[in-house]
Amino acid sequence: MSRMVLQVISTLGVVGVLGIGCGSEFTAADSPATGGTAGADAAAGAAGLAGTSGTGGSDASVGGSSGKGGAGGASGEGGSSGAKAGSAGEGGTAGAGGSAGLGGSSGTGGASGQGGSAGTAGAGGVGGAAGTSGTAGVAGTAGTGGAAGTGGAAGTGGTTTGPEDCLDGIDNNGDGLVDCADPKCNGYECVPPPLTGSVGVGFVNDDPTAPCAPGYNNPALKLFDSADLNPQPASCMCTCSVPTGVTCGTKVACGSNASCLTSSNSTQVNAGECVPATANAGSWCGATAVAPTQGSCTPGTFGNAPPYTWAPSSRACFRSTGGACPGTSHLCVPKPQAETGPCVAFNGTAQCQGAYPVGTTYWNGNVTDTRHCETHTCVCGPSNSGACSQTGTPAGVGWYSNTACSGTATVTLQPGGNCQQNQDSVGTSAFFRLEGWSLVNVGKCNTAGAPLSAGAMTPTQAITLCCKQ
Repeated sequence: MSRMVLQVISTLGVVGVLGIGCGSEFTAADSPATGGTAGADAAAGAAGLAGTSGTGGSDASVGGSSGKGGAGGASGEGGSSGAKAGSAGEGGTAGAGGSAGLGGSSGTGGASGQGGSAGTAGAGGVGGAAGTSGTAGVAGTAGTGGAAGTGGAAGTGGTTTGPEDCLDGIDNNGDGLVDCADPKCNGYECVPPPLTGSVGVGFVNDDPTAPCAPGYNNPALKLFDSADLNPQPASCMCTCSVPTGVTCGTKVACGSNASCLTSSNSTQVNAGECVPATANAGSWCGATAVAPTQGSCTPGTFGNAPPYTWAPSSRACFRSTGGACPGTSHLCVPKPQAETGPCVAFNGTAQCQGAYPVGTTYWNGNVTDTRHCETHTCVCGPSNSGACSQTGTPAGVGWYSNTACSGTATVTLQPGGNCQQNQDSVGTSAFFRLEGWSLVNVGKCNTAGAPLSAGAMTPTQAITLCCKQ
């Protein structure tokens, strides 16, 4: 029996020692826990009272007080001071009081409680894309009695609220809809992409003065209809040049009497010429009035092509790029009000096909103007209306006996006067020259024939407009 009691006492003493060891394992980083009051050493031989059980602290467990040793037993060792509990630790279970000591053994205090694990702070919130990141969650306060603190709720990501750009292929306002798929792009439409070689895709307005709608390239492409080009032909008349070959001249006639001017024997004598004539010694010669000779003119025409007007019938505005039309290769483009389209355009003639099969040929307004007057139908008559005047002395027709009409004339015939006899003439040789007269008016030529207007006005640069059916 005594051996059993000593075994129990010995065992309880070990428990007290273990309580000390456990309390030593807490770390100083957590809030300090107050340990139980150390038990007083019992007097040898006195009946041992059980140690008071430790009460758990509010933030950390408090170890029970060590029991007093029984009478006659070895004094029990007081329980160690309570170890520092974790800042969030749960109080340890109170140590059981030692049994009344038999044989004077002192009771051993209960083991110090272990602190609970510290609570884990909640993870900080992750900011949403493009928005303002949410405020990180606040870590929960350490739980009373060891309960883990509750982490703060993760921050909610910010939401993108920018306006939708309907031409960039991006979901700008974060609603999951891109360009023409977004109801906010209700002023836009999906159109087939431009045909290879065309200047772009656009719309046509019947008012050629209308500016291009927003989003389309300026200046507008002016479209001219050939049906609106109605040029008038050139207005023509025949003309004649200034006469050439005109001079002053007279006719000298010689005969056997004073009525020589009626003789068929006459010679044309022009100013500056020494002209031979048939005249015998004693012949009668006379000269007609001085007059301009007939010259010739070159036919021509006079006229011009009247001004023309050719105004555009419509205009078109184009763009070469556009936004996205999800699921298709089409382009999202602004849709102008009260305009026809979509259409594409080619410089020159082209074949309309594919998504743009309806073609119309227009022009850019440039023309080649070949309207003119033809001259081959015009004719000029002989010159007329010239005039000669006596400008020197002697004035008349000199009658000479040498081929150079040099020296002094033996007779000077007065143009338009009477016949005169040259009694000094020898043989049949006679030479005449008109002297002292000059041309003062060359005259003109009368026109004949009808002028002819020819040529045309032709557009030079075609524009092929191909539109969606």
